[in-house]
Amino acid sequence: MSIDAAGSRVFLLVQTDPGRVSDAEAFLRTTAGITDVAATSGPFDLIATAHVTSTSGLDRLVSECRRAPGLARLNRCHTVGT
Repeated sequence: MSIDAAGSRVFLLVQTDPGRVSDAEAFLRTTAGITDVAATSGPFDLIATAHVTSTSGLDRLVSECRRAPGLARLNRCHTVGT
């Protein structure tokens, strides 16, 4: 799937190592492109929201987010056709 010129909203689903949620959250809140970060219950510890305008922008964002301290797993979802 590609991202059109209007862009796409991206959801990053984050699992952290035990006791590292606040470290990962603080990092994501300072990451360029992230518009919101929420702590959650369930299979993911955090959900971050961003807006990207290109596939390369999405790749850069995900690459930067993978540097979050305590990151155990990162899944990404982006909207299409909206």
